[in-house]
Amino acid sequence: MVRGKGKQQQYKSFEAPSDSQLAVYLKDQEQKMKEENDNVKRLTLNITERLEEEDYQESLLQSQRSPAIYKMRIQKPPKFKHPKGAPDVDAIFH
Repeated sequence: MVRGKGKQQQYKSFEAPSDSQLAVYLKDQEQKMKEENDNVKRLTLNITERLEEEDYQESLLQSQRSPAIYKMRIQKPPKFKHPKGAPDVDAIFH
């Protein structure tokens, strides 16, 4: 890349022998990047497969549970109902 007038950039072709240090270095870097990308893809795939397996196992466990137990677990505690009228002093300070 060569700087032209102002901020313009010009590109010129460059050829180096395939056995030069620059060419070997660039090939090594390209190979390392490819291996890194393959490793990331493999890890991502493994994580995705593991999550899908966990979801499947969880769905199997939920289908095995009886509906009564499931409903009991989901029920919320009753809301507090404020008593109307004056408080019972004897009940409070007994």
